[in-house]
Amino acid sequence: MDKIKCFLLDMDGTVHLSGKAFSGAADAVARMRKQGRVFFVTNSTLYSRKQQADKLVKMGIPCTADEVYTSAIATRDLLNREHKGKTVYVLGTEILKTELRDGGIKVVGNNPDLVVVSFDNKLNFENLTKTCDFIRAGIPFLATHPDFNYPILGGYWPDCGATLALIKSCTGKDPFVVCGKPFEPLGQGVRNLVGCEAREVAMFGDRLLTDIPLAKNNGFVAVLVLTGESTLKDHEKSKIKADIILPSVAEWDSISQSSRKS
Repeated sequence: MDKIKCFLLDMDGTVHLSGKAFSGAADAVARMRKQGRVFFVTNSTLYSRKQQADKLVKMGIPCTADEVYTSAIATRDLLNREHKGKTVYVLGTEILKTELRDGGIKVVGNNPDLVVVSFDNKLNFENLTKTCDFIRAGIPFLATHPDFNYPILGGYWPDCGATLALIKSCTGKDPFVVCGKPFEPLGQGVRNLVGCEAREVAMFGDRLLTDIPLAKNNGFVAVLVLTGESTLKDHEKSKIKADIILPSVAEWDSISQSSRKS
């Protein structure tokens, strides 16, 4: 861990839960900044990058919007890179639509070239039906991220993955690409950010289906923290293994400290 030059941190379930920082998280991030760069990487499309940064600042964790990379930004970057000029219909939050528009993507209500499916905390039957109708008609669709659950205090909200399962059951179709963790579009975006060798990057996250595979797929050190979705039993059953398991992000440097003492 003392060789790491860039720290990638998942947010919900890793650094905080529903806007409340985990004990010791702020101090841990401060120590990381003394050793290298820090970026916050999240699949959440509920908040913009600026809102995510402002939330962290309110928790006592200094952060700027440029230090946040979301699945919304990975989606925007992919659309600009591979589908320049195409119009999109979005099943998702108003924040996501704004992030896409701000990045030069034309969001429309009818006759789209593409459909973007994401988390939507105001999902309604009309928009869901419209989305399925577009997809049945042969309009290609992509998804921002694969997460089935969005962690909140006291439980979970159904996330984008749950919506994708519903769409699959209605249309028989899957997205042609998923942009968020652990898939290539977000991985490419993160690699463009870090500016160092893969083995000098550590990814901290609570999810075995997204955070740890992102690290493994890109050659980063994979650190599973047990403050969120995944448990030790989940890890034992998983085919994808973390390099390091910690009770919380607050204890990230305990391994290197123990090594130096020995």
